[in-house]
Amino acid sequence: MLECRFYQARDDIRTVNFHNRIYREKNKGSETRSTSKYPFFLEKQRIWLHKGGMKIPIWSLGAVMWLIAASAGAQPPADNKSLTLVHAVMCEAIEDGKPVNETVVFSFEKEKAACFTSFNPVQKKTHIYHRWYRRDRLNATAKLQVNPPQWSTFSRIQLREGDKGPWRVEIVDADGSLLKILRFSITE
Repeated sequence: MLECRFYQARDDIRTVNFHNRIYREKNKGSETRSTSKYPFFLEKQRIWLHKGGMKIPIWSLGAVMWLIAASAGAQPPADNKSLTLVHAVMCEAIEDGKPVNETVVFSFEKEKAACFTSFNPVQKKTHIYHRWYRRDRLNATAKLQVNPPQWSTFSRIQLREGDKGPWRVEIVDADGSLLKILRFSITE
């Protein structure tokens, strides 16, 4: 615990008790000089802490400790989110529940494109949507179930030659809130 007490003995000498050590400083005009070497010194009626070449006012440390103590007792804001998206990628395939060959450029010769999403934590059973857009027009929507405590899921589309161009997948929760947008393109 940081403790510092001031005692005024005379006008030209100031005594400071810091962690049961007594330090005396002599005033010379407007400048204060210490008679001993320690990490604190008085300057114009303020006490400062020297740390790594920086001068930090002691009162700021007290203010920071007060803010930390005040926030420790406070509850975090209510988060109505029942799930948290931790990983979302576009990939060529899914094997053993993991994305394979993550990419943002697909050749229609590969025949499939997959959108993989992983959630942790999942507070309650719910569902999400993968909305597939081609050139800003909705092409497909996949409704996917998500279960506690953590869950990974995916959707995929079959690629055709006529599907060339820019695409995006919007990952949306059950309330319609947008969680993430993944952009990719299909080429020859």
